[in-house]
Amino acid sequence: MGRSKPVTTSDIEEALDIAARVVDQFGYKYWPIFERLEAELESRANREKRLQSRLDRLCHDASMAIGLRPPQESRENS
Repeated sequence: MGRSKPVTTSDIEEALDIAARVVDQFGYKYWPIFERLEAELESRANREKRLQSRLDRLCHDASMAIGLRPPQESRENS
């Protein structure tokens, strides 16, 4: 069996659309699938947000460590 491609956020969005139609048409016995897809989407968004927040902090800390000031501060003190 070959390698499968990674599941993208777009893939999950599409699956959620399908799951919503399935629940609507065939009933709430399929609700757990919808919930699982929704949870995965939220988890990915949260993970990306947390990672970006940490990277922003690292960049800011590194700038401060080498004596660079954020653009607004350096303009005010010039």
